Amino acid sequence: MKTKHAAASLNGGWRALAGLLLVGTLQASADDIQPSGDDQLRRAAEEAVRSNPFLGVFDHVLVEVNGGQVRLWGSVEQRCRREKAASSVARLSGVLDVQNDIEVQSSAPEDVMLRRRLFERLYYDGGIGGNDRLEWPVRILVSHGRVTLAGEITENAERERLEAIAQSAGARFVETRLQTPITPTQVAASPD
Repeated sequence: MKTKHAAASLNGGWRALAGLLLVGTLQASADDIQPSGDDQLRRAAEEAVRSNPFLGVFDHVLVEVNGGQVRLWGSVEQRCRREKAASSVARLSGVLDVQNDIEVQSSAPEDVMLRRRLFERLYYDGGIGGNDRLEWPVRILVSHGRVTLAGEITENAERERLEAIAQSAGARFVETRLQTPITPTQVAASPD
């Protein structure tokens, strides 16, 4: 009888020890999850910026997240859009603070005209394609005659064509921050 009781007590002890080990493992795992928490917050902040109705083709806002601290940077056409981008991100659950490093583009009449002319050439005159889109794949940023094209293009050959269109529209200097989307094949083929 004592043997059965001792065995049951020993079994209970092992279960308790296993439970403690499991709790310790879960706590360690919760600490390991923090970076993916930042990843989730970054995706949510990017979506908040992307879906913000005040931001458009002349605005390009990028997001960095570290420990719940969000940094916004990039360029917008108007000062009020800078604030709208920050407020849309500040409302997200998990955001501790927003550092707003978004620059405001020049509002000089020649820059405004260049911005509009480039928009027409890229989106209406066949530069990028049809204008029946909810999102603008290439953002047009203009300040002091300098044009930055930022966003996604379907192929690298498109980069040179878009740069030529910007030059022909009157840009003094053209910088491209255009990327082709990463395909699952490219991810599988990339070295570790």
